[in-house]
Amino acid sequence: MKISELATRTGVGVHALRHYERLGLLSVGRRPNGREYDERVVRDVVFIMHGRRMGFTLKQLGEDLPAYRNGRLTIEHGLEVLAERIAELDRQIAAHQQQRQELLGHVERLKQRQRLAGGRRAEADAPAAGSVIWPSARRAKESR
Repeated sequence: MKISELATRTGVGVHALRHYERLGLLSVGRRPNGREYDERVVRDVVFIMHGRRMGFTLKQLGEDLPAYRNGRLTIEHGLEVLAERIAELDRQIAAHQQQRQELLGHVERLKQRQRLAGGRRAEADAPAAGSVIWPSARRAKESR
């Protein structure tokens, strides 16, 4: 099948399919009239697509693709890889939650400064030693 048909059947764009091919993830047959994809490639693309949706890198998927093609990808390996991905997501979530708390704290400090400034423009006040204001606000203030 041609790449356009593969794209239609899998829902993956032609650009992405060519990228997968360049990375060696997809095998393509050469015919006199151009590239020709085997029916088995549809399965490979679906494997890659599902893996990407779960957040795996193309490198990670490429490592498991040969075993998947040969039917040797075990349930045990799948469970191990999924558990590692979940642990990675948990670490990212924890880091984002910490970052969110820092942002909320910064919002509260800025609101406090705004309340203390009363009717004056809070951004016109010089920041206290060691305090941080929003970087773009600082640049705007410095350019005045």
